[in-house]
Amino acid sequence: MLRTAVIGFLIVSLAGCSQLQILYGNGAYLIESNVEDYLNQTEEDRFKLKKNIERLLKWHRTEMLVSYSRFLDEQIFMLKKGAVTKKQIIGAVRNIRMLIEKTLKGAAPFIAAVLERHTSHDKVSYLAERFEEKTLEESMKTLTNKDERKKRADKVKANFERLMGNLNQTQLKIIDIYINASEKHTLYWRDRRIKRRENLVDFLKKNPRKNEIELFLVNLLSSKGTDTISEEWWTHLTNLLTDVAASLETKQLTELLLSFKSYSSDMKLIAQRE
Repeated sequence: MLRTAVIGFLIVSLAGCSQLQILYGNGAYLIESNVEDYLNQTEEDRFKLKKNIERLLKWHRTEMLVSYSRFLDEQIFMLKKGAVTKKQIIGAVRNIRMLIEKTLKGAAPFIAAVLERHTSHDKVSYLAERFEEKTLEESMKTLTNKDERKKRADKVKANFERLMGNLNQTQLKIIDIYINASEKHTLYWRDRRIKRRENLVDFLKKNPRKNEIELFLVNLLSSKGTDTISEEWWTHLTNLLTDVAASLETKQLTELLLSFKSYSSDMKLIAQRE
């Protein structure tokens, strides 16, 4: 839940200008309505939560959107030069991962400021119960979902089409290969989320200070170089992007460049707002 609230900014930022505008127009409400379901709050807690969400949004707008825009500008420059090599894709993926790490590390102080108010027995127990409910909900969804593979494929396809228009048959086959290769990771991500929730609850039971919570969150949410299955998924993603880049048609390349330019410009404008 907490990780989603943080890196969701990056995901939505790269999904489209209209969604980015919506996020920053309604960001505080969207985050608060998501997070408050997990917390047993007093009126003062709610006030502090709102203030920290406002600070988080301001930090993200002024610091991270500039970094995201710079990343997109780098991709525009690379695409304009001609054929994209696997080495260039590997470099782009490495930069994406660095942006995610930077986002998580930068957001940690704001999240820690909220969680330090939720270390009492009653509040930790409430959080644990909400996490258990979420885990049960996810487990039931997994058991009843007989079309998970198609949904994953449709989602990947939609993400590409949002950026570059209709896909050709070669690209659809590339996506199919990726879905098959990364199929086991769906269950893995769910199990990892559950384990992280349990670790967070156990840690908060120790009544940690804010700086300790901040450090814990950074370590909890970062998997850089330590998680072999996660690294395997990043390899599959790199292969997917490399193969799609190699199969780009002229009209798709034109559309992709326009999309990146539009997103980058939109991010710069939002970052400049007071």
